[in-house]
Amino acid sequence: MQALNTSGRTVLLAGGTVCIALLGLLTLGLGFLDGLAFAAAMTVVCTVLAAVTLLPALFGVLGSRVLSRRPDHTESGSGTWARWSRTVARFPAVLAAAGLAVMVVVSVPVHLRLGFADASNDPSSSTTSACPSPPPAAN
Repeated sequence: MQALNTSGRTVLLAGGTVCIALLGLLTLGLGFLDGLAFAAAMTVVCTVLAAVTLLPALFGVLGSRVLSRRPDHTESGSGTWARWSRTVARFPAVLAAAGLAVMVVVSVPVHLRLGFADASNDPSSSTTSACPSPPPAAN
């Protein structure tokens, strides 16, 4: 019960914060984002409700079998992932710096133009104009 009181409050606060942020998309005035905002907020609400109600109920039914304290014998394996985990444990700072460098390189935009496409995005050598010319007057 105490775990639900402490972690449950945290889950409710985090879920509420995310819902407020998602519903903040409604203030942009872009109609196509409204459905996305509502759907994502409802997904967060359902996830929070499941975390606060369903998960503690499952722990109550399954008891301590879920959180077994038996040692895991797969830690001393000789597979690829076991070797990789030992390498990460041996060189955490170097691998963290390498991971950060990869993220920075991948996140640098090469050529990114945000906004809605219209005639102003055309190159200056284009024959289109930003404003369409009026139709010729009939005589």
